[in-house]
Amino acid sequence: MSDNPDDATDDAFVLTEPVILCRQGRNKTTYATSPMHAKLTGRTGPGPAGTTCGQCRFLTREQPGRKTVFKCAVNGSTRSAASDWRRKWPTCGRFEPYTPQP
Repeated sequence: MSDNPDDATDDAFVLTEPVILCRQGRNKTTYATSPMHAKLTGRTGPGPAGTTCGQCRFLTREQPGRKTVFKCAVNGSTRSAASDWRRKWPTCGRFEPYTPQP
């Protein structure tokens, strides 16, 4: 490591673990992806480029009360907010396109 601050070989800030970005909202935390989504993507690999979970046949809609939530059938449902899914998240390796039944 050199003493030159402009030296690009300094690896002090290289990330070795995946980072989940979040922002604090009013009484909640919103994640860019959930820990469950990150684990599923880690097991199955990433899906096709440019696809989202909203286009996948495994995304299910549940309405446990007044609120509609989405769950991934591949991941399973824990009946808690921990397994809630977002349609905008990038797909995993188990992606299959949704085709409506005629």
